[in-house]
Amino acid sequence: MNPEAYRHILVASTAGGLAGALVIWNRRRSHTAGKNKLRRLVVLTLGTAAFACALIAFNKAFDTQSHIYAAMVMIIITGWSAVLNSVAPLPVPQFVLRVRAGEFAILRAPWTGVRLFGALLRSTPLRHLGGRVYLSEAGRNPLAVLDGIHDAQRVHTWALLFCCPWLVFWGLKGEWISIGWGFAVHVPLNIYPVLHLRYVTWRLEKCVTRMPTP
Repeated sequence: MNPEAYRHILVASTAGGLAGALVIWNRRRSHTAGKNKLRRLVVLTLGTAAFACALIAFNKAFDTQSHIYAAMVMIIITGWSAVLNSVAPLPVPQFVLRVRAGEFAILRAPWTGVRLFGALLRSTPLRHLGGRVYLSEAGRNPLAVLDGIHDAQRVHTWALLFCCPWLVFWGLKGEWISIGWGFAVHVPLNIYPVLHLRYVTWRLEKCVTRMPTP
C-alpha cells in the first residue's frame, strides 16, 4: 500500500469518527433540550457529508482491494443509518419490533451465542454507541431503555436494508468475495446486535409489565 493510500485512510477514518461523535452529541441534546429543526438539519447535512467523504476516501485507498472496500462500505452505511435515526426515527412496523416467546427461547439458547455476544459487548466501549440501551444510562427507567433498544434496532435493521443494493451490485459484477466480506461484517455489526436487542427486549418488557401502575 502506497503512502497516498494511508492518507486517504486517515481522512476516511477522521470523517467517520466525526460523524459518529455528531450522532452521540445529537442524541444527548435531543434528550436534554428536545428536538430542534435547525440542529437536525445541520446534523443530517454534516453527517451525510462526512460519510460521503469517508466513502470516497476509502474507495481511493482500496481501489485495488475491493473486498476491503466492501467491508468499509458496510460500516459506513451503518453509521449513516445512525445519523438518519438520530435526526428522525426510521420507520419500522411495530409487529417487527415485537418479540415472541418462541423467538426468545431460541435467542437464549447457548448455541446461538447471543448472550455471549451481549456479555462481550458490555465489556467494551462499543456499549456507548447504541444510545440509551442500559439502565445505568437511562436513570434506571426501563421504559426509556425500551425506547432506546427500539431505536438501536431501527438503526441496525435499516443498515441491513440500505446495504442490499450494494450486495446486488457486487453480485451483478460477479464480485463474490466482496459479497462474502460484506456479509461477514454484517454478522457482528448488525445481525448479532439485532438478535441481542430482541433478546433484551423480551426480558425488559416482562419487567415493565410487572411494574406497579401509578
